[in-house]
Amino acid sequence: MKRITLAILLIGLCAGCTSYNTQEVKQIVGAEPEQKLYLAYNLHHRGRAARAANYQYGIITPFGTEVEVNVPFFSRSGVHQVKIIETGETINCRYNSKYNEPTIDEHLKRMLTTKDFKEQSKIYSKQQIDIILAGMVVKGMTKKDVILTCGYPPSHRTFSLKNNTWCYWNSKFGTFPVVFNRNGIVIKGKPTDNNTTRAFWTGVIVGGLIRR
Repeated sequence: MKRITLAILLIGLCAGCTSYNTQEVKQIVGAEPEQKLYLAYNLHHRGRAARAANYQYGIITPFGTEVEVNVPFFSRSGVHQVKIIETGETINCRYNSKYNEPTIDEHLKRMLTTKDFKEQSKIYSKQQIDIILAGMVVKGMTKKDVILTCGYPPSHRTFSLKNNTWCYWNSKFGTFPVVFNRNGIVIKGKPTDNNTTRAFWTGVIVGGLIRR
């Protein structure tokens, strides 16, 4: 009787749970089996852990980094493993529908791409790339540029990407806003001591992106 009760309990706990291997993840993001996957934005993490609320601290693994992703277990709040191909390091990225997309599938589609670093960065100058890789948000960036730099803002405070103010977390207890004008251009960025970087993000807007 105890075994039956335990089995029923385990079934209940795992109802709706999902696990994906690398090839299944590729199918979800629309990649062919032979295609490689890359980060679609900078991944911010402390050690080998990235928080669901996307805290903007610690190490930055750059957009365009080749990765393999597995989802060994998923419920409403779970972990997907992001393996950095070059180093072999695995980062445990936490997912939670409170802070991220409604489903793990939608989250993976945003996080991963078949475009490598060269393809993703070809529209930027070297100075602009340096700013993005440093995790800085400066005046003149577009919303796409901010996502490339910081990832997506937690959805429990930024309900829509159409909003003109996005809220990010520096830590569990500290936040900062990124403010856009009505054209979707940053007018207030991430706090930084290096104000000279702001001068690098200048030029003309071409196709929604800024080029020098």
